[in-house]
Amino acid sequence: MFISISNAFADGPSAWFNFNYTDTKQYEDGSRTESSNSFLQNYYFRLEKPVTPLISYQLYLRSTINDSSTKDEIGNKTKNYLRAIEPALDIYLQNPMYRFDLGTRYLEQWNSATLSNEHRRTTEYYYSRFNILPKNFPSVSLQADYQKDYDHVSPSIVDSTNIKYSGSTWYDYTYKAAKLAYNLTYTRDEIKTPVSTTTKTINDSFNASYNLNFNPSYLKNNFSITAGLQGNYVKNKNQVFAPSGTEIDTKRYAQEGLYAMGTDSQPSADTLNSASGLIDKNYINPASVSSGTINIGMNGSKNQNIGIHLISSIDAVNKIIIYVNKDVRSETNLNGTLTDIEVYRSDSNMIGSWTKVDILPVEADIDRVQLNDIFMYKIKFVNPVKALYFKVVTLNTASISDVLVTEIEAVGTEIVPVTGKITDTITYISNGISLGTVIKPVRTVTLSLNYFLNRTDQEPESFFKAMSGAFENLFSKPETETDKKLRINVNRSYGGHIAWQMFRPLVTTLRYQKSESFDNKKESDIMSDTYGINFSYSPLSTLNTNLSFIRTISHTFGEKQSMNDLYLLTIGSKLHRDVNMITDIGYTQTKTYALEDTLSPSTSTVSEDLTTKVKYIRGTLDARLTSKISTNLSYGFSRTTGTESLDLMDGSFILTYRPGRFFSISGTLKVTDSDGDTSSSEGIMIDWLFLPAVRVNASYQHNFVEENSKIAHTVNSYLIWYITKFLEFQVNYSYAYDKEDVKKETYNIGGTLTCRFW
Repeated sequence: MFISISNAFADGPSAWFNFNYTDTKQYEDGSRTESSNSFLQNYYFRLEKPVTPLISYQLYLRSTINDSSTKDEIGNKTKNYLRAIEPALDIYLQNPMYRFDLGTRYLEQWNSATLSNEHRRTTEYYYSRFNILPKNFPSVSLQADYQKDYDHVSPSIVDSTNIKYSGSTWYDYTYKAAKLAYNLTYTRDEIKTPVSTTTKTINDSFNASYNLNFNPSYLKNNFSITAGLQGNYVKNKNQVFAPSGTEIDTKRYAQEGLYAMGTDSQPSADTLNSASGLIDKNYINPASVSSGTINIGMNGSKNQNIGIHLISSIDAVNKIIIYVNKDVRSETNLNGTLTDIEVYRSDSNMIGSWTKVDILPVEADIDRVQLNDIFMYKIKFVNPVKALYFKVVTLNTASISDVLVTEIEAVGTEIVPVTGKITDTITYISNGISLGTVIKPVRTVTLSLNYFLNRTDQEPESFFKAMSGAFENLFSKPETETDKKLRINVNRSYGGHIAWQMFRPLVTTLRYQKSESFDNKKESDIMSDTYGINFSYSPLSTLNTNLSFIRTISHTFGEKQSMNDLYLLTIGSKLHRDVNMITDIGYTQTKTYALEDTLSPSTSTVSEDLTTKVKYIRGTLDARLTSKISTNLSYGFSRTTGTESLDLMDGSFILTYRPGRFFSISGTLKVTDSDGDTSSSEGIMIDWLFLPAVRVNASYQHNFVEENSKIAHTVNSYLIWYITKFLEFQVNYSYAYDKEDVKKETYNIGGTLTCRFW
């Protein structure tokens, strides 16, 4: 619940306390179906004091009291209690070259109003950190953690011990245009759970990475070269102890999390980007990606692609788990769906490489064994699947708001042998080679060439053979070895572009890029060629236009799979000093060719050629009409023809009035028409600091969906009173109305009092 080692306050004593009360009532067709209330109290006291210029300590005490109750429609009342107290001590020893931290936490929790052993749970936590950061020499970091969770009943329900330690060293060296960097890390994580089916888990992991780059430039930067060599060596040994014959779930080890945003016309993204927050083993806090958090709730977005890149594809996966920040067992859109969530697999994360996986109905679940409740969606496969990449695509949002993704995991099933132990050892080597050059023969012409190769070896024969194989595959494919455990995956991309400034307003760019992905098992062989020409014309300082034509041709095992043509005109203009407009006019045509499964001739199937055409126009207009009034207008129209036809129109308008820094009011209007099915939303928000110490914020939103005659009204408001510099009081009120088949209403009122002393 607490267990934190952050240092958030200034030196000296400090204190903080917070009281929060909420009351919620829900109605259906005028009859009360549920009511709940909670009273939460938080107390915090902290003392940090230096002993010497090098040594300091921190002592704190935190406590939480939470009383809540819920009453259902027939009057049954359920009460929940939480009492928690956590003392902690941290000792710091530091100077510019090294730092040593040592600390402990002791957390006691009771899930009852009385402090009885029957509902008591204890967590002991100890940690140490030692870092050496010398100048111009390799850095070293050593860490050790010990955590024990247990209850006080007989027989025990909770009893786990986690011992983890790690050591790492890293170094960056730069000399002129050359840069060398390396990182070595070893981690051992041992978890003992004698009261669970899995009694013990031991994981040993060694990770070594290197990076060598050379980036010189000559002739006054008119000729530059880029050359890089990157590598990663991972050896992971996982031991699971359980009774013989037991079927247990085992996590497949991830190399990186992945994320991308799809569109209504193409929900499944071709390529996903790295998102490390999705595999950081933090199941509580929302993961962050380049666009912010991943909100799959009602007020979030659909067509989100949440993925995972595994270290190895040797072991099969039969389940993907998406962890979220709130209980989703009662939501009705994604929970139980077979159609609003899709799963895809790939061995290369490239366009044309994704294959859909058949799934069972999605299950929403909760894990109460952890220190905090963990919420999740479990997506089980009809049959186990082997692949390096998996992604989950959300074709709809959840039926409740603010469902934020925290983590993704891939899971497989193992049967424990007679030895009572499953040992899984994975060796993984990745080598990357990048080459590039930029040449400017004359002032108006720029020529750029690039080459990139990444080869991964699962269960390699040796590190040096894997590295030499990467150089061999610069212009060749690995030998087919279907009878060996060694699995090789190669991604290769090369191409170039030339830009010619014919005269000052016009720049013409020609591009070509070839991408390939293949393995040594004859299970994957994908190739794509992309040709492009772009005209950038800026006749005025207030007008910029871009006209592009891009053709992409994809092949699978030498057979043409698809051809995509894109024509796009983008116009950016400054109509007035404070009025900017961007317009996109585009046309895409995708032809998917009939493919025969050459890997399994006996079961080959031939489909017919399919052609999909999309015409669209999209635009945005930002205008600051006066110093106090600003607007934003966006619109879009698209027509899709082919196997399925779709006409989609949407538009939104935002008007904001801000007479000063103490008051603002904004209104929004959004309308969407999908093949005649119209949905609309209108809203208004007011924010007013009408007194130096009092702020009021209120918002209203109305939604209407014509397809199912759904109407929704939402009101949210709060008032904050800054009583003193150290004391503030906040009142919240919200109302939600939803009518489809039945009328649902939810009322919520709450208040918070916060006091700080430091």
